[in-house]
Amino acid sequence: MHFLRFTFLFLLCALVDSHSPLTEKKSENGLKVKSLCETSETIIDNLQNQITQETVIRLSLLKHVYSLVNDMISLKNEMAVMKNDAEEIRKSTEDLRHEDKKMLNEIEQMKHDQNDTIERIMNVQHEHNKMLSEIEQHMTINHNDTSERIVNVQHEYKTKLSEIEERMKYNHNDTSEKMVNMQHEYKTKLSEIEQRMKINYNDTSERIVNVQHEYKTMLSEIEERINYNYKATSERIVNVQNDLVNVNNSVGFLCNYTDKIDDKNGIQDCLESSHCWLLYSFGYDNSWNGCEGGSQYVKKTNYSSAPYLGVMTCNSTRYKLFLSKTVTGTYYNIADTGGNGQDHCELLGTAQDGVLPRDYVSSPNTQGFYRSGRGDTFLYGTIGYIPQRTSKWYEKWIECGVSIPGSDRVIPK
Repeated sequence: MHFLRFTFLFLLCALVDSHSPLTEKKSENGLKVKSLCETSETIIDNLQNQITQETVIRLSLLKHVYSLVNDMISLKNEMAVMKNDAEEIRKSTEDLRHEDKKMLNEIEQMKHDQNDTIERIMNVQHEHNKMLSEIEQHMTINHNDTSERIVNVQHEYKTKLSEIEERMKYNHNDTSEKMVNMQHEYKTKLSEIEQRMKINYNDTSERIVNVQHEYKTMLSEIEERINYNYKATSERIVNVQNDLVNVNNSVGFLCNYTDKIDDKNGIQDCLESSHCWLLYSFGYDNSWNGCEGGSQYVKKTNYSSAPYLGVMTCNSTRYKLFLSKTVTGTYYNIADTGGNGQDHCELLGTAQDGVLPRDYVSSPNTQGFYRSGRGDTFLYGTIGYIPQRTSKWYEKWIECGVSIPGSDRVIPK
């Protein structure tokens, strides 16, 4: 509306200028109108400038809106990928839990088999005891039978002796020859009885020894079978228990890993904090490192070109600094194009200059980050001194008067 109004005034001024040969009064009015037109032109120019600035601002805001929309789309895609990963991990966890249950069922079956084996062993032992009892009973019967036969023989011997004595008494008047014959018969009978007793005793002893040998052989076989079954069952149980321990460890690892994924917000909060270090063994370029093997920590920087700072400690006050574009990516050396890296202490939140070994003249050529002074943007490219001087040199370690991790909070990745 204002634009149309000032356009009308501009045309009016032009019309007045075209009728300048009028009277003096009209001429004065024309001058006033011309002055008014000039003022209007100034206002119009100002408005046009404001409109131009507003258009630029709107275009800038539109670019920011597009950028935010793209960032939101990227975040949604990343969240979708993370959800898919989490779902796969959950499925893997469920599979492992299913295997764990299967393994537990197998262990229960093994325990049942073990109980069955124990029951069989008890049955074998019962049969063994029964057989032993029968053998002992048989030996007792044989011994009793032998004793009974010995008693019978002795009884027969005494009976014969009594008969002989009685006959001797009744035939006291017989001749001496008859007496001698009777004595000889008596001795012969006695010898036969003793011989029969010896034969029966030897035969019984031999039978007892054979039975004892059979009993020991059978007992040894039974014990060997029991020991073999017990060892085989024990070995299978130990193997299953070891497998179960491995599965439980795997399930525990995946559960811990899932917990760590779910705890990404905690890790991100730590990275963003100036008083928290992420304990993480990152991969790094080991071209020129005086603190190799030390503890490794990660924190976020304020630079989008190198957003992550990696620190490897020689000790709490001496360390090697690295930069990376991603948390899990490779961490590279930091060089300085003006000075010897004193501005690197800014990454640790301190304004003081660093203490350096000044061994940059031996630093090899490699790829890494570099800048000139505090606050400058970090660039990425070839750095080093040997074999080609790049004017971007870096040190083995630095001391910035800051203790790492010091009293700051530390969480593991």
